[in-house]
Amino acid sequence: MPRAAASLLALGVLAGCSGGVEQAVETSAAPTVTPVPTAPASACPVGESTVPPELSDLTVNGAPLTPAPISLVVPYLGLQAGTPDRPSVIRIEATASASGSPVTFTAVGAQLLEVLDDSGWAQAPDTLTVFSQPGAQRCTATAYLFSTRVGTAAVEIAGTTNVSASFTVVTTREAARNVSLKVPVREVNAGDAVQAIADVTDAFGNPVENASVDFVVPPKGPGLFAAGTNSFTVLTDPKGRAAIAINTIRDKGSELIIRARGDLAACRPLENQYLCKEGEPVIGFAPAIGNQKVSVTILAPTLSVSSPAPGTVLNAGETFDVVASTTGLPPGTPARVQAGGFPVGTGAVGADGSVLIERVPVQPGVSDYTLVVEGVEPVSLDVSVKRFGIVSYKVVPTGLKFRVTPGAFPAGTIIELTRDGVSVGRIEIVDQGADLYLFATDEPGVYQVQAEGPAGMVYGDAPTTVL
Repeated sequence: MPRAAASLLALGVLAGCSGGVEQAVETSAAPTVTPVPTAPASACPVGESTVPPELSDLTVNGAPLTPAPISLVVPYLGLQAGTPDRPSVIRIEATASASGSPVTFTAVGAQLLEVLDDSGWAQAPDTLTVFSQPGAQRCTATAYLFSTRVGTAAVEIAGTTNVSASFTVVTTREAARNVSLKVPVREVNAGDAVQAIADVTDAFGNPVENASVDFVVPPKGPGLFAAGTNSFTVLTDPKGRAAIAINTIRDKGSELIIRARGDLAACRPLENQYLCKEGEPVIGFAPAIGNQKVSVTILAPTLSVSSPAPGTVLNAGETFDVVASTTGLPPGTPARVQAGGFPVGTGAVGADGSVLIERVPVQPGVSDYTLVVEGVEPVSLDVSVKRFGIVSYKVVPTGLKFRVTPGAFPAGTIIELTRDGVSVGRIEIVDQGADLYLFATDEPGVYQVQAEGPAGMVYGDAPTTVL
């Protein structure tokens, strides 16, 4: 029998068997039938393009919004960076009562995207209107949200009813990109501490916490850290700030170079971005600034006298003021004037480094005057003293004749002779420095000379008693 007839016979035999077998054979041979839908293509009606829908059931990345939503991390490797609990961008969806209707997203402290596209994120608007889309389970209005500023980002979605949400925005140590260094005081006395402060930010100027900063000073320069080293690593605080004190050393130079640089510098994921070039790792980023330096002037201890001027000549019995300036000495440093090794006036270094010791008395017969300030070499004061007073007297036919040395008074100065404080004679200096002679009646008493000087009345160095 032919092969085809045999096949038909076999089919007939199978047809005479039970219905289950027959159905199985027929089903396997029959074409696939498309199932009848049990639900409509969209779970919401088509709305009007000018009438906003009602909104409800806000979701984030497909999950319901919880009382403690995920945080956003500021973009640093594009919008796809971050972790599931801290992404750089999130998808915001609100359930809409109709499809094809306008829904407006408004962001505060954040930016919006209708389509997730890395290339244009920097120009994203704060307000975005989209049209709700149909879905098998629900209709939705969707937008993408991200932020470049730490703090709080909020979004409000407006239809005929509104829904809203807010998110915490943070940055991460892997985004650390820029270091700025400042020293509040750029001129310090040798031996004083220098405060150095570094601020670390990401590409958007947000402070970065827990970023490593290496502070470095020259190994043979005038500065060391408290540990006795020339480098020290500090982690930034929540404000992105790292600070450290540097001790200065005398006689090690007048300039201290301080550097602050980002630690673990790299330009790849999971490390800091201190070495990134312009446009890396995201187009639009400015070049990274990972290394900064400042110069601090170290003032060595010095002492300079401006008054009395060199060659000053004074009378015994006068006073003079000492005016000097210092560098490298802290305010309050003790100062004194010595005459012949004995202190005759005291003072201290002022806040501006100046020294003022007033009314230092001139000592008869002493020519060694010195300004002594602790921490610096003493300075000799160029002061000479001329004796002013009665040298001797004798009895003459007209009374008493007094020989007087005129000290440093110039010509034209009036020298007055007194007895018991009452004037008994006067004479004018004609030849500066030459001895003078004054006359008085021969009467007992205490005789003295006096003259008017620039600082007031000057009296002779020793009175003379006549019995």
